[in-house]
Amino acid sequence: MGSELSFIHILVTLTKGYRHWLQKESDLAATSLLVGMFALVLFLARSATGGFDITAKADRFLSTKSLEKAIKEAGPQKNKVTVSSAVTQIDGLMEKDMYTKLNGVDAAFTKSTNLPLRERDSRYVSDRKAWQAVSSDPDVVIISERDIGGSEEKIKLGSRVKVAPGVKKKVIGIAKYRTENYEYYTASGIWIQKKDKQGLSEKRS
Repeated sequence: MGSELSFIHILVTLTKGYRHWLQKESDLAATSLLVGMFALVLFLARSATGGFDITAKADRFLSTKSLEKAIKEAGPQKNKVTVSSAVTQIDGLMEKDMYTKLNGVDAAFTKSTNLPLRERDSRYVSDRKAWQAVSSDPDVVIISERDIGGSEEKIKLGSRVKVAPGVKKKVIGIAKYRTENYEYYTASGIWIQKKDKQGLSEKRS
């Protein structure tokens, strides 16, 4: 069984003008008003983060709704945030001794992420539609091509991949993985409906 640790990853997209101002001025103090209560804040290229400007990590549960509330109460920078999402993450068991990250995502994440898919189920006319299916359908997942590489079983579109003891989900997309994604917490692993991931976490405890 994998680690029982569960983390929340906060993802924020800023308005274009404010993003460029921060990059120019390196004003991390101002940005800390938005996410100062979290343990770690990283500025990363949007191509690495899947479309977000800021990532932060917390060791407690946080819903997207409560994240949005915290940002609204943060100060004058609140109007500079265009998208925010809280992604829950735990270790998932795929095979005998192989673990991967289960990323619990909601509609706020799937309507905004631009992580590209290498392959997707033909039922979905775009990557966006496939991502949105993950947040609405507890039976489907998207898996990173990085995690396919270490699997003994041949994972492909339509495969039912093991995410927990006795639990398998259908793969509807395979996300591309690039070296620049390495530092981004939720740019690899298996993306699963957030509510269902919370259920799996409770089941394992």
